[in-house]
Amino acid sequence: MLLGLHLGGGEIIGQALGHAAAGLFFTSDELRDRLVAAGQETHERVWPLPLYDEYDRAIESHTADIKNSGGKGNGVGTSAAFLKNFVAYPVWAHVDMAGMVLDLPDNP
Repeated sequence: MLLGLHLGGGEIIGQALGHAAAGLFFTSDELRDRLVAAGQETHERVWPLPLYDEYDRAIESHTADIKNSGGKGNGVGTSAAFLKNFVAYPVWAHVDMAGMVLDLPDNP
C-alpha cells in the first residue's frame, strides 16, 4: 500500500470541497473505506473522487510518455492521474489536503 499526500495547489479548495475535507483518489475500495473511516474518526475527513479515464487522456503526449499538466480546465484529477503513472503498488491512494492545511487556526 502507498499513500501520497499533497499540500499544494488549491484546485480542491475553492472549486470542490472547501476547507471541510481533503480529496481522495484511490485504486482500492478497501483502502478508500479505511481512509474515509479514519478521517471521520479524527475529523480529518476525506471525500472519495474518481480516477476517470478522461484524466489519463488529458495528459497523453505525442512527444513524451505523458504530460505533467492536463491543460487549462484540468486540475486535481489530472494531477492524480499523473502521479498514478509513477506508482508500482497495486493499492494506492492520493490525498489532496491543501484545503485542510490552509484552514488551521494558527496558520500564518
